[in-house]
Amino acid sequence: KYVQRKIIPLHDNLIDPEEADRELAKILIKPLGAGRVRAKGMSCESSNGERLTNSYVEARTREKLLKVELLELDVALKKGEMVLTKDVEVAAFNAAREIRDRMLNIPDRISAIVAAESNEINVRDIINEQIENELRSITDTYKQSKNNDNGNEPNTG
Repeated sequence: KYVQRKIIPLHDNLIDPEEADRELAKILIKPLGAGRVRAKGMSCESSNGERLTNSYVEARTREKLLKVELLELDVALKKGEMVLTKDVEVAAFNAAREIRDRMLNIPDRISAIVAAESNEINVRDIINEQIENELRSITDTYKQSKNNDNGNEPNTG
């Protein structure tokens, strides 16, 4: 925009960053008695009191670094090295719901067996066995689903 208005001159279709900074400094708005107005982040003091100024080159460098970082994230996502948070949350919710439902079905399956059993040790063994079987089944389902996602044949043994 400043090049089109001929505020920043071009030399062989290139911008001289130092000259661009000087020319822009000439046209910044000067409010009454307050000095020059600076855009947020364009000129400030660091925490240790050093003066920080962002030139055209520094701004372009930051912009390019951000673009590179975004491209790296995009590539990692497409390669499957990274997943979206929302996808993980949905998968975790669905897995937790399935575990809850399967565990809550245990009492319905074994209540008659437990009611008929008079020995406390046998009751405990029946309940523990059913819980362990259900947890093993959940683990096997997870392993099979993971193998299928990786293109492997389901593990039958």
